[in-house]
Formats: sequence, structure tokens, C-alpha cells
Amino acid sequence: MKVVSSVVILMFVFINGCAYDPMLKKEKMYAPVEASLCNINQKVTGYFLEVGIPDVLDRDKYVNAVEKICFPNPYCKSQAEGILNAFEVIPRQIDGMFAVMLCDKEFNFKVMEDFSCNNSRVEVQTWRQGDNVPCDFEADTNSIIRKFCE
Repeated sequence: MKVVSSVVILMFVFINGCAYDPMLKKEKMYAPVEASLCNINQKVTGYFLEVGIPDVLDRDKYVNAVEKICFPNPYCKSQAEGILNAFEVIPRQIDGMFAVMLCDKEFNFKVMEDFSCNNSRVEVQTWRQGDNVPCDFEADTNSIIRKFCE
């Protein structure tokens, strides 16, 4: 009886151990962030079309735009506050458009970068590559824009 119980326990542990997928865990964590960031940046894009994208787009100017356009809506406000509180948010202006990079605050690795041109996805999903991607903007913006924005 002890042998059968031990075999059943070992099989249970083995099956659950093999079923653990760290990428699935990350996807469950970051997919809602990506959806929120796309939603927020879609609204910020409309705002910037009206007032113009600042030549030097820093965190303060981006957050100001997010607050103006998103905070009147409680759902959008909660999405924005979740991102602003959980990540280092670093925007930049690129040839008449903008991108927003999210980095892990604690470990300083890049999580994603949204180029605000594709309403259905974040263009650069570095969280899929691992936790050791430096918190740097994408260097080859032209290829990303060609692939996702045209």
C-alpha cells in the first residue's frame, strides 16, 4: 500500500512539475498590461494629434497627457495608475509619433515598448525574451515601424 501511495504521489508531483510553464505565468501577468497600455496610448495619440507631440517627450509630459485624457474615466484611470505605479514608464518622441517603454522598477529590465501605432498589440514584447533585457529603447525603430505601423 505504501508503494502504491508513493507512486501516486510521485506521479502527481511529476505531472504538476511538468505542467508548470513560466512563460504562461508571464503571459497572464503581462497580457493585461499590454492591453491597458494599448488602450491608454490610443487615447494619448488622439490627444497629441490635437495638441502636438512635445519635441522632448519625458515622463512628466506623458503622465500629464494620460491624466488629462484618461483620468476622467474611472476604468481608464485605474488602468493608468496600475501601470504608472508598477513600472518605470519612459516615453520618447519618434518622427511625429511616440513610444512608451515599460521597465521593471526593482530589477531594471525592459518589459515592453509600445510604439502607439498598432491598436491591438504592443509591438515589442521583451518580457518574452527573459528578465535580463536591458532597459533601453529599441535601436532599430525603422524596422519596427515598417513591420507594425504601416
